[in-house]
Amino acid sequence: MNQRGREMSERLAWALDLGIAARPSSSKTHVHSAVEAGTDRAGWVEDGIAHIAELRDAMHGAVGHDSVPESPSGHWEAEGLYLETLAVSKKKLPPLSAWLEEHPDAGKDLARSARNPAVK
Repeated sequence: MNQRGREMSERLAWALDLGIAARPSSSKTHVHSAVEAGTDRAGWVEDGIAHIAELRDAMHGAVGHDSVPESPSGHWEAEGLYLETLAVSKKKLPPLSAWLEEHPDAGKDLARSARNPAVK
C-alpha cells in the first residue's frame, strides 16, 4: 500500500475503533458523542473504504493504476482531521498518533478487508 492508502486506512481504523464513525453495515446512524451527536458520517466512511480498496487493488494489479483517482477529495482528508480535532479536544480521546502506538497493524487490517465495488 502506498503512503496515501496507509494514512487513510489508519485514520479510518482509528475512527471506527473509537466509535467516532460507524461502519456502513452498522445499525448506528450517528457519530460518537465525542464529536457531533446526530451527524451521519456514513458517506465519509464509505468513500474512505472504497478508495483504500481501489489503492490496494491497483497495487496488486486487480485494477489499472490510472483508473484510481488521486484522492477521494481534499474534503475527505479535511473531514478526518476535523473529526480527530473534535474527538481529542471534546472527549480527550487519543489522537491518531497515540492510538497507532497501541494498534500498529489496524490500518493494514482495514485495508485487507476493504471491498472495492468495481472488482467482483
